[in-house]
Amino acid sequence: MTTPASIVQRMIALLPGDDAIGEYAAVTALATGSVTAGTLAFGGNSETKYAQKWIWRPDTATDADRIRLCDSWVPSSGLFEHSGANYADTTITGENVYLLNFDPRHIRRAINEIVQRLQRRYEVEVIGIQGVDRFWVGDLSWLAEPGDIIALYENHSPVLTRNRYLRDYNTINTSGDHEPDFWTVANGAAGTGRSTTQTWRNNKYSFALVRSTTDATVTQTIPLLESGVTGDTLRGEAITAVLVGWTATASSLEVEILEDGAVVASSSYHTGGSSWEEMTATWTVGAAAKSLSMRVNMDADATAYIGELYAVRGSIDDTVRRDNYPRTPLGKHLYEWEQGGTLALKSGGKSKGGQYILATKRGYPAFDNTRLISGAADTDETDAPEVAVACGTIWKLFEAKAAGDTKSADWVRAADWRVRFEKEASQHMYIPTQSQGGFNMLGSPLAAGARRMP
Repeated sequence: MTTPASIVQRMIALLPGDDAIGEYAAVTALATGSVTAGTLAFGGNSETKYAQKWIWRPDTATDADRIRLCDSWVPSSGLFEHSGANYADTTITGENVYLLNFDPRHIRRAINEIVQRLQRRYEVEVIGIQGVDRFWVGDLSWLAEPGDIIALYENHSPVLTRNRYLRDYNTINTSGDHEPDFWTVANGAAGTGRSTTQTWRNNKYSFALVRSTTDATVTQTIPLLESGVTGDTLRGEAITAVLVGWTATASSLEVEILEDGAVVASSSYHTGGSSWEEMTATWTVGAAAKSLSMRVNMDADATAYIGELYAVRGSIDDTVRRDNYPRTPLGKHLYEWEQGGTLALKSGGKSKGGQYILATKRGYPAFDNTRLISGAADTDETDAPEVAVACGTIWKLFEAKAAGDTKSADWVRAADWRVRFEKEASQHMYIPTQSQGGFNMLGSPLAAGARRMP
């Protein structure tokens, strides 16, 4: 995965040398006032070779130990003495040390700017409503202009919620974990977040939910309950909430349906058999219902993994489970996105049920700013392409170093690296239009109601 530390390694590989980014090596010894990298022991070099270079330890467990300035270097041993406060963490745990020509704090901020500058294709469900041809999509905050919509497809899936497979993660929280789009996570303990420990079908990730003391939940609102509307609103209809989950702890994991804030239907618990199981809850929506949602509930201390989570009109069958619904592309002359957040269909409303799939341009989530400033984000992960981020960060660092001097060598270097970044980004997908300048500082038998999945 791409992390600030791996990006800096890539930058060093792209632009090596004493006058470039810097270098890195494995830590072989630590003391309160020094760090030793034995592979950087070069006899015969000046002891001032690394003077005033930045010592960066992104892998240390202590945030306050991450950045120091090098005072002196012992060429025969590769020992680097620093001028800052004593290290609190002097335990060697396979970490690297970096000797950099740029302040690591500036590098972090430049990385975060470039991560947000890059965009990729992102698809999101828009739930169809019978006879309705205008949909408010203002909650899709990344849509800023009509050009942010790539395509629109009609899809005949009866699913009523978004991000069924928990594949989409566009928030990095204050713990450095990735949270799933459109699902609200509450009371998840340490370890809650995107995970590769257990994966479902061909998905790269599942969502790990960890409970400790307090019930942990994952919730999404189910739409189609417009006030005053008597047509296609779900009132009086049966719906089914579906959870495909994995846990080793029995009687801990279930899926629920909530109407007007109260639980009205629950599945049987996961058997705790260390396998993927399907749990379902079914409910007929009340004639006067004002709100509807579904949620995963963990009411015993355990770790669970969620592979699928969705609500569907009516009941589920193998067609729903396979999720193999054809898409029909709609020509751009058949829809438009209006400033203010409305998606208007010129082809008229659709029949009852089904979805639209909106393909959009969307940036990557920024690293959490508090974690970034403290250094805690140094090993946090991003899905942004490493080479593109590295090229863009080099561009921004040299641009800032040039301080507006368009005739300086740093400005020329910045321009060259901007071209390389744009090439990498265009191959990746798309570069948003932004003003140029320096960087800003700042998815066995079962208990009743459960079905074991293959």
